[in-house]
Amino acid sequence: MLQASRVPVYSSNASEELATPTGVAILLQFAKEFKSMPEMRLEKSGYGAGSKDTPDRPNVVGIYQGSLSPSPSPGGGGEHSKNYPLPPGEGEPTRSGVVGEAVLLLETVIDDMDPRLYPHVMDLLLKAGALDVWWAPIGMKKGRPGISFTVLCHPAEETRLRDLLFRETTTLGIRRQPVQRWVLPRKSGGLRKIARLSKGKTKTQVEFETAKQLSLGRAVPLVKLLK
Repeated sequence: MLQASRVPVYSSNASEELATPTGVAILLQFAKEFKSMPEMRLEKSGYGAGSKDTPDRPNVVGIYQGSLSPSPSPGGGGEHSKNYPLPPGEGEPTRSGVVGEAVLLLETVIDDMDPRLYPHVMDLLLKAGALDVWWAPIGMKKGRPGISFTVLCHPAEETRLRDLLFRETTTLGIRRQPVQRWVLPRKSGGLRKIARLSKGKTKTQVEFETAKQLSLGRAVPLVKLLK
């Protein structure tokens, strides 16, 4: 059913069924499109709980009904989706071609970890599904130097990335913040990444890692490929 209807799906590495065929059939019957929740005035809401106890997530489905707000906020998610971000899906492009989506920031501060581990942890997080990872030097209590480690991710990847941070760093706590972001529709064009703007315009950017591999394999100076 999902394949025939082209419904967007994602995986959270669950080891059990999270949607029954009946539930999927009902969804396909009534859903007209799949995207992040728009900003709206909530009028009605309802919840249904399943009989199975799932260890890492509530076995609950929520349905919300409301009228669209006349002035959508950046990201198109509204106050409700800021507090309860939905799984990733294609948002509705604006007139400028920009798409808004709900994502999460996971942040921790560390002052007792070997700096040689920073790039290793960043690489693990990106390979595990993080959208972006960065760190910045900060001053911590008692004047100690430390770093702020931040991960941008889809809600579906939160548990995996949170556990990875606890396992691979010395942190004892992680902050979680729902945020909205704007993105341009894009595709890979070999060496270049192509993003779509409004009125058929595009902007391109060289994929650094692809250029680096080509440089090593063909003995071409990397600086030439980056132009």
